[in-house]
Amino acid sequence: MSLNFNKGLGTFIRLTPFDTSTSQGLANERYRRATLTTVTSVIAKSVSVLTGLITVPLTLNYLGTERYGLWMTISSIMVMMAVADFGLGNGLVNAVSQSDGRSNREAATSAVSSTFFMLSGVAALFSLVFWSVYSIVPWSRVFNVNSVQAVQEAGPTMAVFFICFALNLPLGIVQRVQIGYQEGFLSNIWQILGNVLGLVAVVIAIQFKMGLPWLLLGMSGVPTLIMGINWLFHFFHQRPWLLPRWSHFDWKIGKALLGTGAIFMVLAIVNILGTSADNIIIAQTVGSSAVATYAVVQRLFSVTFLVQMVAVPLWPAFSEALAKHDYVWVSRAFDRIHTLAVVLTLAICLTLLLLGQQIISFWAGPQIVPSFLLLAGYASYRVVTGSNEVVVALLSTERFIRWQLFIAITAGLTTFILKILMASTWQATGVAWAGAIGYGVFYVIPAFVVIRRILPRTVLSSDPRKLGSQQ
Repeated sequence: MSLNFNKGLGTFIRLTPFDTSTSQGLANERYRRATLTTVTSVIAKSVSVLTGLITVPLTLNYLGTERYGLWMTISSIMVMMAVADFGLGNGLVNAVSQSDGRSNREAATSAVSSTFFMLSGVAALFSLVFWSVYSIVPWSRVFNVNSVQAVQEAGPTMAVFFICFALNLPLGIVQRVQIGYQEGFLSNIWQILGNVLGLVAVVIAIQFKMGLPWLLLGMSGVPTLIMGINWLFHFFHQRPWLLPRWSHFDWKIGKALLGTGAIFMVLAIVNILGTSADNIIIAQTVGSSAVATYAVVQRLFSVTFLVQMVAVPLWPAFSEALAKHDYVWVSRAFDRIHTLAVVLTLAICLTLLLLGQQIISFWAGPQIVPSFLLLAGYASYRVVTGSNEVVVALLSTERFIRWQLFIAITAGLTTFILKILMASTWQATGVAWAGAIGYGVFYVIPAFVVIRRILPRTVLSSDPRKLGSQQ
């Protein structure tokens, strides 16, 4: 008896793969992997949030305000350095998923080896620069710390961070390979293990009264070690034919990956500009006092990012299916999951809109309760961006990526300018509504036009039997 998506996602929460020799089995297998990745992503995110909640009081009480601030500042640098791979990681996801769709092991091998050695070169270059200036940089001034202990620890802590960062660049390809093969759930399991053991390492460091560099080594170094174990297991046991070798390096493929990677890097920068600059805009146009209320609203609606965990696993599935010219499945999956994303986002945002003021009053205090108009604006903003996650997943494939670049740049820059203009008149409320209007008009609408025009629909009309075979 064949399985059907309409039976529910629970059907696909199973460890045993489906038989992919039939079109129905292949469709079910894509849903199974996406479902497992979604479930494990939720668990991984929950564990990450939980370990963060546990870590804050432990480390703040142990380190004190200044040293804890030093740690958080360096942690912020970690987030900003996410674009340091020049988008090669995301480019590798597309390359691997396309190779999988075409059953081309040679192309996958060349892509993995080329990415690994290019990222190793990037890590080596960054390391050369960092260690050349490490001894002459006044790290205590860079981080503006004054206590004797913080001054002593600033440099060594930054060194620990950099070592973890440099190792993560080439080791991180294992996560991209797993995502490309629609096995993001494996990457999530390793990430959960790394976060839990990292928390244990921090607790041990505190118990033995170790310094801040050791705490950072526990929190960041242990996950890096776990990633290294994942790397060894994957390339020596699970897919030994993918083990990076210099003989498999292909500069032609490397240039193609750099080209795709550059697009992803620009997308990341534009996304930061269009969606992550709200607090800076509000602080500059209204004042810092208005940021607190807006930030609480942002934190309240952060639960809508669950929708992203449903959408992201579809990216490699779309890419693999497009490489197989399986347009029927892509169209079906896009329509179904997009509908699910819209319904889920609407339900969450409407609930938070109706109960948001009461929740914030109880949670953060009555002095910081936002206006209903601000809540409505941000709810609309998150409905637009949250339900758009599945659109982004499809536009991230090789077939649509350049269209996404054009749309994202237009939407990001337009929304950024619109937020500044509306903030000067309507303050924080204007920023929220500007986000909803900007991304709704300049991203969602043109993206749908592109998808509906480019995604081949002729298969549906020319062979109706295929339509029913991939339910």
